[in-house]
Order: sequence, then structure tokens, then C-alpha cells
Amino acid sequence: MEGSKILKMFKSLTTEEWKYLRWFVQSNFFNTDPNLLRLYEALAKHHPAFASKSLTKELLYAKVFGGQAYHDGKWRNLVSKMNKLLEDYLIWLELENEPITRQKLLTKAFGRRNLYEQFEKSTNELSEKLVQQGEQSAEALQERAQINLQYYHHPKSVKVSNLGRLQAVMDDLDHYYFAEKLRIASELKVFENIVTGAAAIRLKKEVQSLVGAGKLRQLPYLELYHRILEQLEQAAGLEQFQATFEFFSSIYARLSDTDRQFGLLQLLNFAINQVNSGEGAYRKLVMELYKLGLQEGVLIIDGRISENSFVNIVSTGSFQKEYGWVGQFIKNYQDCLEPSVRKDVLTLSLGLWHFHQQQYSQTIDLLTNYSFETIENNLTSKNLLFRCYFMLLQKDNSYYTLFQSYASAFGKYIAREKKLSVSRKGWHKNFVGMVVKIARLKQNGTFDSDARRKIAEEVSKKSMILKNWVIYIIETN
Repeated sequence: MEGSKILKMFKSLTTEEWKYLRWFVQSNFFNTDPNLLRLYEALAKHHPAFASKSLTKELLYAKVFGGQAYHDGKWRNLVSKMNKLLEDYLIWLELENEPITRQKLLTKAFGRRNLYEQFEKSTNELSEKLVQQGEQSAEALQERAQINLQYYHHPKSVKVSNLGRLQAVMDDLDHYYFAEKLRIASELKVFENIVTGAAAIRLKKEVQSLVGAGKLRQLPYLELYHRILEQLEQAAGLEQFQATFEFFSSIYARLSDTDRQFGLLQLLNFAINQVNSGEGAYRKLVMELYKLGLQEGVLIIDGRISENSFVNIVSTGSFQKEYGWVGQFIKNYQDCLEPSVRKDVLTLSLGLWHFHQQQYSQTIDLLTNYSFETIENNLTSKNLLFRCYFMLLQKDNSYYTLFQSYASAFGKYIAREKKLSVSRKGWHKNFVGMVVKIARLKQNGTFDSDARRKIAEEVSKKSMILKNWVIYIIETN
């Protein structure tokens, strides 16, 4: 059964959920096949790892069917039944944790069965709950519109008496539409510079003008979406970004988890892009956003942190010289990394951590000859080694030949890597070329104030990665 879909679902169950699954399987209402209980019993002692070599379909079949010879069709039928039962169990678990969804289904059931008194009472109760949720989530507005429309169209509902309810439906749908329009427009705007061509976002200006005029700003997340989209479209400066950040912080407690994550990631992405463009003043704000995301759990989804977030936190914190905090972060959050990428991410992160502490030999020892699974991590590793050799060169001129050799090899790697787009290759080539140029000028003893000024002007005009780092070495070396 190793690697099977059903085994993956079994592994996802907590100890308590696994225990309750027994009751679910035992219930005659949900299951009438005693063989499913026998299969559960055969698997029970192996939860949660399910790593035993005895978990083959042939051995499990023998346990379930009392030693009978394996029959593939019969086994597949049993697994199919267990899979269906497990899916029903997962739905039941979700309903237990979603009281609003449960009441929506119950209200719908009352309406379909013409239990109008219960239907009306449940609709009003649900609508009231969704009023409160609507201040935190646009999705709640859509749900409230649906249940009120459902009530309005019920044969026993008096239409004339419920025109106010119909107007509420219209208002909720407007607010939901505006919110989603602004949120999706922000997402698309982020990718305009990555994917060729701007996305067609119909009626965006009309929505922005309505929200911008203040007519529809009573919902905090709607105002947040509006500010973020303006930030992206106007390529706003530091002052406007700080104002948006402050607004986000002021309404943070009133937002849903989804909008907290949306706001944080949008602000993070914008600030990181500014840092990558050479705007170092944003770096401190990036760190504040990361700390907020960790403190509130926004960056941890289902117990996992993305590898990009992990590496960026280490890089940003180390650049800010918060070495102790970064070391503790690596220790505390490494288990939140997906096991399949954990070793790669930790190796790269420790390399960055040592690099920023000027422990270049440790970084070189960690990364040389280490093969990463992804092109992104391989590229970051090689870039980090390239910078290590440059920094060692600043202390000892005998590293110049080694630096030149590695720069040449790195340049060839970038040129032949087919998974890199032409534009990204250009960014990396410009970076390598500029650092090599600085090294050559320093080696020749001609890196004077005039040369620094010219190089700085050249850097400001070029598209390149790590522009902020290049500016840093121009100013400090």
C-alpha cells in the first residue's frame, strides 16, 4: 500500500481522528461491510507512520479475509469502499469544525422539506451571524446573499414584505464583487512584470473610483485591497508604503486569517521587490513583516512554512545582523519545513547565515559539492559561493585567480541553464559582470571615488539581481 492515495489520507489523521474513525467504521449507518472494520483493525497499530514492511496488499488481504488467496478484484473493491468511507469521514470532520456551513445545509434542508417556520428562524439566525462575519470576510457577504435570496424565493415568503431583504442581497453582492475585483486585480498586477502582457481586468477603474470616493469603505478589508492595488499600480514610494503598512497593522485584529495572509504577503512581495531593486530602506520593513507573520502564525499554514519564506527570513534577518534571532528561528522552525526539502533548505539557510557573519569558509564548506534538487536553490548556492570568493578577495589578493575561475564557471552555468528565462539570465549576467568589474578595478588599484560614482550610476540603470548588495559593496569596500 506504500504511496497509495488511501494511505496518504490515513497518515493525515491525528491520533484522536484515527481513534474516532473506528467508531465511524463500526456504525451501521455509515458502513455495512464488516471487512472494512477488519481492514481498519489490521492497519490500526501502524498509525501514523504506516512504515511496516508487512503493509503489503497481499498480507493485508490475508488478514481481512481469513487467509484466503489474494484476489486483486476483491481487494480493489475493498479499498474503493474504504476510500469512499474515509472521504465521508473527512467531510464529517470538516462539518464539525464549520458551524456556519452546517447551519447553511440545515437551513436548506428545512426549505426543501417545506418546514417553513424552522426555515425562516434558521435563515434569520444565520443571516445575523453572517452580518458579523461579513466585517471580516468578503466570502461571508456572498454566503449571506445566497441564504437571503434562498429565503426570498421560497414559495411561502411574501415578496412585497421582503424587498428590504432583496436590497440587502444587492448590497452584499456589490461589496463582495468589489472586494474580489480588487483582490484579484492586485494578484494579477504582481505578475504583470513576470508574465508577458497585462491581464484584462474589466470594470477595475469603476470599482476603484467607487471605493476610492469613500462610498464603500466601511469594510476594513475592502479598504485594504484598495490601498494595496493603488500601491502596486502607482509604484508608490516608501512613505505611502509605510502608511499602508500602518493601516494594515491597525485593522489586523479585525481581519480574517485569509485577509491577514493576503495583506501580509502583498506587502512583503512589494517590499522585497523594492529591496531587490536597490531600495535598501525597505529591508527593515520586510523584517518587521516577517516577524509579524511568524508571531501571528500567518506564515505557518497547516504546520508548514514555505521554503521561500524560510530562506528569505534567514537572508533578511542575517543582512540586518540579527544573527542570534536568525539562529533561533532556524532551530525553532526547521521542523515546519516539508521533509522532502528540509535538508536542502537548511543547508542553504545555514550557508546564508554564515556568509552574513563573514564566516566565508563555513559557507564554502557547506555548499561546495552539495547538489540541490531545484534550479532555484542551485542558483542561490552558486551565487552565494561567488560572493564568498569576492569577499575573500577583499582580504587577500591571492584569491583573485580563484575568483576569476569561479566567476567564469558561474557565468557558463547561467548561460547553459535552459530553465532560466532570457530576462532572468540577463539579471544574473549583469550581476556577475558588475561584481567582476569591481573586482578588476580594485585589483588594478583604480577603484577610486570617481570610479565608484560611475559604477554606482551604471548599477542604478541596469536590471540585475542583488542590486542592493552591489551598492553596499561599492559603498563599503
